[in-house]
Amino acid sequence: MSAMSGMSGMSGMPRFKRRTSKVRRSNGSTIHRSYSRLSTNFVSSLEGDTSRIRDRICRHHKLGAALTDAPDGIYTWIMYRDGDSFDIYAGKVRTNQEIGTLHQNLSWCTQKMVEFAGELRKSGSVIEYNLQSGTYMANKFTRFRRLLMTESKTGKALTDATQTNEARQAKNQLIHEDNVRLRQIIQGQVEAIFRGIELDPTFLEAPADSAISLIYGGLPIIAGLDIVIEEGGSTNRSLGEVYSE
Repeated sequence: MSAMSGMSGMSGMPRFKRRTSKVRRSNGSTIHRSYSRLSTNFVSSLEGDTSRIRDRICRHHKLGAALTDAPDGIYTWIMYRDGDSFDIYAGKVRTNQEIGTLHQNLSWCTQKMVEFAGELRKSGSVIEYNLQSGTYMANKFTRFRRLLMTESKTGKALTDATQTNEARQAKNQLIHEDNVRLRQIIQGQVEAIFRGIELDPTFLEAPADSAISLIYGGLPIIAGLDIVIEEGGSTNRSLGEVYSE
């Protein structure tokens, strides 16, 4: 869902439907997880009033050191340059649809150029984080060269194709090593910024045999997330409070 999709023409509380999905664990096993999805688009009934929509979305986000004392939970975050330094901006995720806390939403609220982005799980001053953002992070890493298919069964053609594949495998290994070095540089920058607001970060590294989209971004935190039940109330009520007047 884009930053502004589903924001107009909708009033009242959202309705939820229970669904079941198959989730693959890092060890290769799978589990079935029950979760809730919105049966209708939901955020605001304020058609065309972008300033009030922005206020509703942005007022619960955390800027800089405000994240240090923010409630425990799962957040999306961005880092953007402000003069010679970086600022952190984060939004607490209440649903696996990331209503109001998509990276595009955070960028829309700050109106700054995003340098780094990801997800994090906060417990006190300890955070586990990744660099999972298709919008802002995936294009930082060089794509692998696609290997040729060795479909021919005839002598020279098969030999040539195999040699070409071997050359591309070698090129891909160099690309991989460059990408890992780049990620390590990004990790160093990001973690220094987190430590600057007295948070203790750990990067959630994906297994080496993960899909390419996970190798450099790290283990997803939000994927498959159940609807979060806030203390003292239902998620329906929580969302209503967040995006109401």
